[in-house]
Amino acid sequence: MYEPSDIRTVLRQSLTNNGHANSRHELIGDGYATAPHIRLADMRKRILGGGPNVSSFRNCLPDAIAFALRKGSGQRALTVLAKPETIYVFACVSIKDGGFRMVRYSKHDLVLNADGKDFMPESGSRLSFARPEIEIADVLAIKLMVTPDDDLHIRTAFPIRSGEKILGIEARDKDGTEHFYPE
Repeated sequence: MYEPSDIRTVLRQSLTNNGHANSRHELIGDGYATAPHIRLADMRKRILGGGPNVSSFRNCLPDAIAFALRKGSGQRALTVLAKPETIYVFACVSIKDGGFRMVRYSKHDLVLNADGKDFMPESGSRLSFARPEIEIADVLAIKLMVTPDDDLHIRTAFPIRSGEKILGIEARDKDGTEHFYPE
């Protein structure tokens, strides 16, 4: 069972080894130097780049991960990850009952401005600029791997709304075989 303090350590180590959960999906990351407003601007840029909706936690990423990994489906994800043939596990775990706050932008009502650098409202909109939405996260989407030293590596972890992904665990083996375990 991982505690939030354990997860903070794993996130710091993962950040130096190609992980980006703390740098992209935590607005006030422990040990991460970028100011929250810079990360919000980065979130807007990624949405405009055509990617899926991007969201971040509001100063609770380690707590949300520890909460998810203590649940039955989180424990199952760790069990699947512990198999010697598993390369990674991508799990979507319900965390709504944890009350973790998330911040997101909605792509549907946002467009580039004339110079292609920032958000502007669609024509006819009464808003002068796009505001992030703040809500309680329904689901934690998390990609877990194991380091060569058999330590936990968190590649990414971000909050999403229910229905954006199917709850369960996707796993990939070293031979390329993929598995899905529904929640």
